[in-house]
Amino acid sequence: MLNVFLTVNIELEFDQGKDVDLLFVDRFQRYIYGPTKRGHCGLPLLFNELSDYGLTGSFFVDPLLALKYGLQPLQEVVGLISEAEQEVQLQLHAGWVNQVVTRLFEEQTGQIASLRDLSLDQQSRLIKVGLDLLSHAGSSQVSAFRAGHYELNRSLLKALAANGIAIDCSYNKAGKAGVSDVMPEQLVLQPVHQDGVFLYPVSVFAEQTQRALRPLQLASCSNREFETVLFYAIEHQWDSVVIILRSFDLMTTGQARLDPVACRRLKKLFRLLSNHPDLFKVRGFTGLEPQAVEEQPEPPVSSRLNRYLSVAEQAVRHVL
Repeated sequence: MLNVFLTVNIELEFDQGKDVDLLFVDRFQRYIYGPTKRGHCGLPLLFNELSDYGLTGSFFVDPLLALKYGLQPLQEVVGLISEAEQEVQLQLHAGWVNQVVTRLFEEQTGQIASLRDLSLDQQSRLIKVGLDLLSHAGSSQVSAFRAGHYELNRSLLKALAANGIAIDCSYNKAGKAGVSDVMPEQLVLQPVHQDGVFLYPVSVFAEQTQRALRPLQLASCSNREFETVLFYAIEHQWDSVVIILRSFDLMTTGQARLDPVACRRLKKLFRLLSNHPDLFKVRGFTGLEPQAVEEQPEPPVSSRLNRYLSVAEQAVRHVL
């Protein structure tokens, strides 16, 4: 049976240098709740869909916002996830470090652009801060981590191990940040053990047209592409598939209303997973006993037709 992880990034994005205080309240509502004329289309709608299909999601929350805005917003997010009986995991973005009036690190002299800019000791201290904030907000059962923008390096893995976090979900070979010094000469598609931590990589696939790698994420993949990867994984006896979602994926680009294309895509994916419990075990990382895979497989290859359908779907989404 294939382990399927529905990993949800909860992000309050902001632009460096702009006044995030003026944007925070509005973005919190838009990215967390997603208010529209048809109701809330952010986390509340995603929770409803997971519940309707009996599925579990892993919600990666960045608690560092509490250093600037206090515990209340963080407690609100953690409370929503816990009430929906989904799991809370840890995510960290370097950008929040620059927004805190009192520097987290006395030795900090300039802006931090990436978690990779931090030393092993600084990364370890930042993870400890994040875990403490999540605990104060009501979640102390963290077992997995994802770096903001997938900015992973081996120091970060060592820092996770030092803080007792056994699973990392930051490895994304198709991401813009790359994989730095983490097994750079190899494409990791299945769990591996590195520096005291088990890596559960974001699932990727190759395009038949260009052989470029693409991540398996709701925002950009068609249902035929999801099916290609999932059934390929079954056929080749993979241990797991890791899918990316975001809290605002079910809304249009302007965040003003429900995105019918994304919503239909999500429902079809969830229906596929729930209709085949003999093939897919949709689960979280809590209670997982990680297993490293000795030999890495080749990536799935999606057909030209799948790519054309995906491009057409995305074009429709952009004009909504």
